[in-house]
Amino acid sequence: MWGRAGMHARKWLSNSPKVLERIPVDDRSSEVDLDQGHLPSVKTLGVLWVPEEDMFTYKAHPPGKEFQLTKRNFLKSIPTLFDPSGFLAPYTVRAKIILQEMWTSEVDWDEPMKEEQAKKARQWFQELKSLQCVRVPRCLQPNSGDLISTSLHSFADTSTAAYGAVLYARNEYKTGIVVVRMVASR
Repeated sequence: MWGRAGMHARKWLSNSPKVLERIPVDDRSSEVDLDQGHLPSVKTLGVLWVPEEDMFTYKAHPPGKEFQLTKRNFLKSIPTLFDPSGFLAPYTVRAKIILQEMWTSEVDWDEPMKEEQAKKARQWFQELKSLQCVRVPRCLQPNSGDLISTSLHSFADTSTAAYGAVLYARNEYKTGIVVVRMVASR
């Protein structure tokens, strides 16, 4: 279909080496080397996909020592964590709350943060390294042949500082195993 439209799809990557073997080398992602037996991780829209595990994860680093904790710099740092699926929402909402506190305390754009806010901001930045521990399976319904039922469960709550909603998929299999996976969080 793409060929008929005058487009040529390139940079293919799959979690299946068998699929990749059938794709011409020139059309594969440049990092793919099937002889090494390793599939590269690829970052798209801020989300890192690890094809060998078929998992999404994140990688972020705290700013360097020269970083000044101001409202302007903190605000510029928050969008570096792009999370279109909302898997990091419980983490990113804390940055938004810190930013709200700066607005209400009337800190100027380039003025150093107040010590309590700076302490929270430094802790938030240090926890960026831990985001690589967040691992979300790409497939929400593995082993579909053994599947008995799927149900969706959603929860929502609010406070004076933020609101949140979480959606889970619950899959029950013939083996009696029940798998619950987070679908989205906001």
